[in-house]
Amino acid sequence: MLEVMVVLAMMATLLVAATASWRGPVAKVQQAEARSTLVRTAFFLERWYADHRGFTDEGIRWPPLPEDGTKHYRLVFEAQPGNVEPGKFRLYAYPRPGLAADPASWLVLDESAVVRLCQKINGRKQCQ
Repeated sequence: MLEVMVVLAMMATLLVAATASWRGPVAKVQQAEARSTLVRTAFFLERWYADHRGFTDEGIRWPPLPEDGTKHYRLVFEAQPGNVEPGKFRLYAYPRPGLAADPASWLVLDESAVVRLCQKINGRKQCQ
């Protein structure tokens, strides 16, 4: 019986180690998927801008996005349309609760089509 308990303890330790080692690569794959969704959405917004002469719908609301995100990240505009300079937007990909491998980081895209990874470090938002 003691041998079985030792084997189970060793298996549990290996399982915990394996799960921790997979978390980083899984998070990168999920972020890459969200990044590509953000870029596709940026192309949509550029077409919208060309057709409507702005990123907002009559300056009142953001246009309906073709996708609301991925399985692990949701896309949202952070500001109200009236609070943003014409010709500018900022779109965020926030992790969906309980689904993202890295719930402490998010992605942001602006009108320049640069996607940045952001995290809170020591209570401060840092994007790279």
